[in-house]
Amino acid sequence: GLPCTVMACGDVIYRSTLPHNDGLTITAPGVALALAAASYLWATPGVAPGFFDMFVLAFAERLFRPTFRKDDFVPGKKLGEGAFGVVYKASLADPKAAEKQGDVVVKKATEYGAVEIWMNERVRRACASSCADFLYGFRESKTKGKGEEYWLIWRYEGEDTLSALMQSKEFPYNVETKILGNVQDLPKGIARENKIVQTVMGQLLFALDGLHSTGIVHRDIKPQNVIFSEESRTFKIIDLGAAADLRVGINYIPKEFLLDPRYAAPEQYIMSTQTPSAPSAPVATALSPVLWQVSFKSSIS
Repeated sequence: GLPCTVMACGDVIYRSTLPHNDGLTITAPGVALALAAASYLWATPGVAPGFFDMFVLAFAERLFRPTFRKDDFVPGKKLGEGAFGVVYKASLADPKAAEKQGDVVVKKATEYGAVEIWMNERVRRACASSCADFLYGFRESKTKGKGEEYWLIWRYEGEDTLSALMQSKEFPYNVETKILGNVQDLPKGIARENKIVQTVMGQLLFALDGLHSTGIVHRDIKPQNVIFSEESRTFKIIDLGAAADLRVGINYIPKEFLLDPRYAAPEQYIMSTQTPSAPSAPVATALSPVLWQVSFKSSIS
């Protein structure tokens, strides 16, 4: 090598006496910290999945999913009207698109339109089988007067709600062939009715579990908001205008909630009254496991 008069030999000797760096060193505290961080990020309602959904999936969906405007469909039969809007059965104005898509359900929202669009888009990405098949939602200027209105579009899957089926004198036997595909080889009575009702409740609880697993609380579950899908032979949840997204804080306001007094639980509050208003969406997503645990403990106490 070169003589020490040319190179800094002392620096070479000093570095040669240092301990060799063998790369990443795994330690017990480091593993514990990594596991704790992973547990928090994937704890219900899911910080890590939430960021991926918000910044990756939602963006990609906007690029590739078809869009609609009010002039793209022709409203038909009125299916129902509630506190938050009017629902119609409709078809697309373009004959080719109508033949390909089939009938749709269109809702003109009078309140909470933006919230319902958000919730339906979240559900479509996270647990599509829990709710009606949502296609698109948009905002347009009103035909008369100032202001804007929200429109929501779903694929038509049927129009029988659980409420309408329950009002029949034949309930629950009128649901039997819908969900089971055939009539049970049992005489009419408690055993046969229990089988039907248990199947219906199992489908509803499965749908609710899908919503809760992604951080959405419906807050307005009732027979009118449960529709039977003829294609999948299952009951699905509709009307997410009153729902709260506890992952990012959308539609969550402390001490305020939307409930139908005919079906509301007897509690005065359904969540902790000490929980503050949600911050911005990224911050709310990061803190959502804490909010979830607070609300869960308050609901069982």
